[in-house]
Amino acid sequence: MPAFDTLKATKLLKESGFGETQAEAVVATVRDAVAENVATKADLAEVCNELKLDHAKLRTELKEDIAGVRAELKEDIAGVRAELKEDIAGVRAELKEDITNARTEIASVRTELKEDIHKLRTDMYRFILLVALGIVSLNVALIKLLP
Repeated sequence: MPAFDTLKATKLLKESGFGETQAEAVVATVRDAVAENVATKADLAEVCNELKLDHAKLRTELKEDIAGVRAELKEDIAGVRAELKEDIAGVRAELKEDITNARTEIASVRTELKEDIHKLRTDMYRFILLVALGIVSLNVALIKLLP
């Protein structure tokens, strides 16, 4: 607390026209008011210690909150990873099924094409045979008709 010279203040008030009792009462009032509203080194040290404790407590709470958020994020990330793995597995299964179906369709089309080609060859050989028979028949007929 800053020094308040009560003797000097009382003397000044007396010199200003206050009576001794009045001057002492005014000085006592001012002294008490100043003493109540002025922080001492002990008061400041106490506030400083309280602030340090509050600061440490807040740091601890923040660390706990951060750890909690990290744990939640890890859980969320793990959940998203699991969902993505499931989705990827599903897509892979669909693709495998689509590939299998496509291969089956391609094999079916190949079989149909082979059958169609075989039928065309058979039809073509028949046609060629018929044409050859026709030519032979014409030749025989021409030979018989010609002297």
